[in-house]
Order: sequence, then structure tokens, then C-alpha cells
Amino acid sequence: MVRRLFLPVACIFAQVRRCFATISNRTIDDTKGDAITGFLPIYAPTQQWNVGTDCSGCLVQPDPSQLFDYTWHDTTQGDGGVPSSVTLNFTGTAIYLFCVVPNTITFATTLVNLNFTLDGVPIGTFTHVPDSSSDILYSVPVLSSQNLKNEPHILVAETAGNSLFVFDVAMYTFDDSPPDADTTTTSAGVPTTQTTSLLLPTGPAQSNVTPSHLPVAAIAAGTISGIAAVALVLVLFLCLRRRRRRAARNVERGPIDILTGQVLRPASPVSTIRPIEPDSEPVLPPYARDDPYNMSPVDSLATSSYYRTVPTTPRTKNILTLA
Repeated sequence: MVRRLFLPVACIFAQVRRCFATISNRTIDDTKGDAITGFLPIYAPTQQWNVGTDCSGCLVQPDPSQLFDYTWHDTTQGDGGVPSSVTLNFTGTAIYLFCVVPNTITFATTLVNLNFTLDGVPIGTFTHVPDSSSDILYSVPVLSSQNLKNEPHILVAETAGNSLFVFDVAMYTFDDSPPDADTTTTSAGVPTTQTTSLLLPTGPAQSNVTPSHLPVAAIAAGTISGIAAVALVLVLFLCLRRRRRRAARNVERGPIDILTGQVLRPASPVSTIRPIEPDSEPVLPPYARDDPYNMSPVDSLATSSYYRTVPTTPRTKNILTLA
């Protein structure tokens, strides 16, 4: 019985553990890297990348207060030049890349044209053609890839042709539940023309930033379902245990009348011993020859008080006469 119950209970607790698994968002800053693992972005070629806060001669100068942790890295690839790339290592189920996207800046290349590969497979592109304004867009999600296997991944973002690349921060979703072998990888790139921005908190680095599109409802539903399953198993176990105890008590007390609910008591046994009638002779077992009293059946019957003769002479009554 215990073995048969062990497998379904173990499966239920595995699902409950998955429901209560911690899902958090972790950031990879362009300069300080991953706040949890310590991983740093890999820039290549290194000589083509500029540390924004250290490049006073760069034409593109975003507002540091609008950037994550006040830092950024930028590069520009000219026509026919060597592509510039940044490589990010992470373990999670989703990855988001945020950049600074300027519009028209005098004498500066502001066209943004990027290619993305995940684990060696192309997953999308991003292109932004600047308009005539001088506006600078911050925290622009140039890549959003979700529904990934919960395992280590390598993301590479690379310039394509004449392009500006201002990298601010990356964010990935970390799930501490066991890896799911049945999870399929589905990567989605952003549209080729991006004009809207998703604001990230600026200032000191934060390791747990929750975007608004996380499946909060699904997580809550899974958690509630797991708790309900555990409660159902517990109730069934208690009911079965109570039923067994009641059955054991009933066996000890006796059967119960299903109509009245009272314990049925067995009737008193009827005595099979019949009284000896006056005219019948008792049957006595014969005595053995080695009887210590050396009494034969006849002698025993003769000396038995049961067979003593009663005198038949009528008794006389003394009558007192008065003179």
C-alpha cells in the first residue's frame, strides 16, 4: 500500500516544488557584468569598443542618469569594417537586451543595424533608421527572446554593416527549478523598426527587476493548483485513516445495526443442561478397578445418598388432651 502511494505523492510534491520555484530577473551590466554570477560581457574586437564614461571625444553622449548603473559601451562599424560584437553567457528561460538608440547627431553614425544569435543559431535582427529629431531613446529593448530551455546559453549581438551599437544592460530570467527536458526553445526577435522604449530603473545596479510581461497569472495559478493538490491528498489520507480506525473499533465492539446505529450484542447462550426428573435414574460413570475407595458401581449406588430408602412408617403425632 505504501509503495503504491509513494509514486503519485512524489509526483505531486515534485509539481508543488516546481510551483514554488523561485523565478527572478537578473541583470548583466555593460561594465560590472552579472550581479549574481560575476560574469562580464565579452567585447570583440576590444579596440573597437569605447567605455562611454571614459570617451570624452565620442560624438554620442547619452545622459548617464538615464542609463542602468550610469554606464554604457559603444562602438561604430563603418562600411566594409570588421563587425563589433558583445557576448553574454547566462542560464535562464528568457533574455532581453537594452540599448541606447539616438536619432540625428551631427557627424555621427546613428543608424542601428544588429544581428543576434543564440547558441550559434540566428534568432533575429534589429534596425532603427534615425529620424530628423535629435531625441535619444533610452532602455530600448532591441532583443526579446523567451520560452528558452532552462539551461546555459550564449547570446551574441553583432553589428551588421554601417551601424552604431550603444549597449546598456541585459536582463535574463532565472528559474531555480529542475531543468525540463520537454521544454522547447522558441526565440522571438523584436520588429525590424523599433520606435518605442521600455524604461528600466536607473541608478545602482539591481539584480531582481521584474518586467511587466512576466507570466504572473500563470505562476499564481500553478502555485494555487499545487497547494490544492497537496491539501486534497492530505484530506484523503486523513479520511482513510479515520475510516480504518472506526472499522477497527467496530470489530472490537461487534456489528452495528445500520438502521439504529447501535451495537448488536450476541444473545445469551441457551443452557443445554436439563434437570434430572424425579423418576429417572442418573447415569453415573463406572469406577475404575484401581479406585482408591475400592467401590464398585453397585456399591457406589447402594451407598449413595441419592438412593437411600425413605421409611414408609407413618409418623404419629402427639396429641395433647386437656382434662
